Amino acid sequence: MESNSQEIAILGAHLINMILEIQHPVTGKIFEISDVLFPIKMTWEDANLACKNLGAGWRLPLKCPKQNSLLELCEMEAIGEEFSKISSYRIFKRSYWCGMSQHHFKNWVFHLNENPYWALRSKIEHHYVLAVREN
Repeated sequence: MESNSQEIAILGAHLINMILEIQHPVTGKIFEISDVLFPIKMTWEDANLACKNLGAGWRLPLKCPKQNSLLELCEMEAIGEEFSKISSYRIFKRSYWCGMSQHHFKNWVFHLNENPYWALRSKIEHHYVLAVREN
């Protein structure tokens, strides 16, 4: 992509002028990040609902697949790596909800910054949302 289309990015808009397609680093499957921006932080339940309202297949990025632990960190890390290539990357440095909760009251959040990390947070906390789907 040319950097001009990437510069449009997020500042206050509801649509990003790009859909990122990312290849899963383990399975090789292509998944895409929605061009719909959720500009406000949401609870985990609201984040799931917002993704589903985008249409068939849209969901939160995965952290905890049930069967293969090798895959568990890959979607958000692949997203983080792709965002780091964008010149306006600073606007993506936030904490994002992940899908597939295995806890009643907590779920994983990926903190995307210079030193990305995972944290288990209360589902009633508010964090940002990225919607993904397999292509």
